Amino acid sequence: MFTVRSQGGILFIKLNIHHPLYDFLKLLEDRAILDENPAVRRAAVGIRTLLLAWGRMEDHIENNEERRTIQQIALRWGEQVNEVLHLLNQQT
Repeated sequence: MFTVRSQGGILFIKLNIHHPLYDFLKLLEDRAILDENPAVRRAAVGIRTLLLAWGRMEDHIENNEERRTIQQIALRWGEQVNEVLHLLNQQT
């Protein structure tokens, strides 16, 4: 769903454009820019905050084994999101 890397103290969060969730995130970001509704903007900021918090968590782990475990959890989480989105698409 996304990857995190740190370079020079700056976190870079790269979204997987091929993950089904990307379209939802892109739509939310686009609406947050164009929409005057503060709830839409707060929702976009909330999603960004969750991704940044995960990135900071990964970045602060100094133990390589523990970092790999967290990264594996992120991959499993992305797979679960993919499955849920697939099930939702079947219902519509």
